[in-house]
Amino acid sequence: MSKYYLRVEGINFNSFVLDTNRIKAIRGGSLMLLNSVGWLEEQITELDCITAGASWGLFSFEAENACQAGKMLDSVRRSFNGDERYKHTTMALAVLPAGDEKDYPKTRARLETLSRWQQMQSPAVAIPSVPKGETVFGTCTMDKLRPATQINYLRREGDEDKEEHVSASCRVRWVEDAKERKPKKEDVVVQRKSFYEKRTHITGLKFTEDLHQLSQGKEYGNLHEKMAVIYLDGNHFGNLARDYCTTEERQRRFDKKLRRQFQNGALTTLLNKIKDDPEWKNGDRIRLETLLWGGDEIIWVVPAWQGWRMLGRFFQITKDWEIGDKKLTHGAGLVYCHCTAPIQPIIGLVKELGEMAKGDRQSNRVAYQVLESFDHTGADLEKVRESRWPLTDKGAMILPGDTMLEADDAVKAIKQTDLPKRQLYRIAQTAFGDIEKAEQIADQLKTDEIQPYWSTLEQGLGEGLPAWLHLLELWNYLGLEKEGLS
Repeated sequence: MSKYYLRVEGINFNSFVLDTNRIKAIRGGSLMLLNSVGWLEEQITELDCITAGASWGLFSFEAENACQAGKMLDSVRRSFNGDERYKHTTMALAVLPAGDEKDYPKTRARLETLSRWQQMQSPAVAIPSVPKGETVFGTCTMDKLRPATQINYLRREGDEDKEEHVSASCRVRWVEDAKERKPKKEDVVVQRKSFYEKRTHITGLKFTEDLHQLSQGKEYGNLHEKMAVIYLDGNHFGNLARDYCTTEERQRRFDKKLRRQFQNGALTTLLNKIKDDPEWKNGDRIRLETLLWGGDEIIWVVPAWQGWRMLGRFFQITKDWEIGDKKLTHGAGLVYCHCTAPIQPIIGLVKELGEMAKGDRQSNRVAYQVLESFDHTGADLEKVRESRWPLTDKGAMILPGDTMLEADDAVKAIKQTDLPKRQLYRIAQTAFGDIEKAEQIADQLKTDEIQPYWSTLEQGLGEGLPAWLHLLELWNYLGLEKEGLS
């Protein structure tokens, strides 16, 4: 018997998970891909998972020859295509002989290349088939793309007396989310641990059902029904894995440390911090959405009044992460917007901000954007951001992640000095015409009351004039009386 490697990847994430603005379908699709590795191991017990990400897994198995290995590949393909849920996904499958131990990095890279090649050759969506005799009712109301059929219907949100016809793809994602949130006792899924329980071993947690429930809070004034969307992407995690994981055993150790010890540990710490905090609760439900988890990427949605401190707390928890003497850091995007803003473009925006923050890949950095009402940045985000920034130093728009909590505390103290917000507007307006004069106005505002907190503020928001500009932009989101994460 010889060892073979099998790589399985759910591709075209945007066409299966982010093809709709319905949060339940997004959540369900993301969970399906995240759970696909464990599901496949249950279906085919001969497979042994070496490492896995948000939508992919690398397995080893034994086979007598290449022909048998090919049959294993066919068996995996049939498992996905024959499942009522996974037949709606697009999966890239590749198998190669393991070879010598020293060949592991090369074999892993070849498998990744084969996956990319398959992705370029395949449609972005799984082409749906309509059973004979079934009626098509136009286009799916969720994704506006696939055919909606009579048997695939769901109660319309907020209107229990009406039904809407959706595609089979959106329906299975919606149902997957419902099973995760409200398992029925007679359903075998009740035996399955939830996403959070599986990774943190914290039981009995309930989470808000939608973004309205997550962001409601009239006691927070103009932040009522505002949310913060957070995107985190690891810096050079892929390069680190390639350098460190020179053998299968080192790959397993890397996966265990990064996924289980670090990432699951961070999630456990955060949940223990917020699960009993009234500022994080709507009734008995925690105001947290996890839309992407795995690999080196995370997408969270939290109330606007918790966004800054949630991200700051994550950076505080992860500041000592190291593997093989290499420090692990993240680039982060942070978007503040209304809970009714279309989630698809918001996720695209926050990812783009995260990429901007990765300019300095040696430290934790964050790029943020505040969207008022239904404001949108358009196609050229960088150009829009620069047009709103009067200074020549565009790098000052990116902020350090490690000092976010301290900056928030400093803003709270400065607000208590009764600093007039109208003076911040005056500084910003003046800076577009005369930077030197704007600096003079700023210096005059730096009173003896403010001075003790100013150096701390500058460590988080930049030195000099940039600190004043960020203070104005983030005035409603930092230094809040009800801190939540403190």
